Amino acid sequence: MLACSLIFFVTTNFAVWAWSGLYSADMTGLIQCYAMGLPFLKYTIAGDLFWAAVLFGGAWLVQRLTARTGALAS
Repeated sequence: MLACSLIFFVTTNFAVWAWSGLYSADMTGLIQCYAMGLPFLKYTIAGDLFWAAVLFGGAWLVQRLTARTGALAS
């Protein structure tokens, strides 16, 4: 999940730098764009980890309850 969050951060900030016109079209503008996006990275990582835990934990719980219910019904 951490790799996914970082890939998202790198690609979306690069796209903002390349096509928005908010930053200068040089290395300084690219670095500034990534620096301005850093405060949002921690929330992206936290959200991705939270929802991965909810979804994969929920799927595991459903499988476990289904297996237990199936064993009880037999």
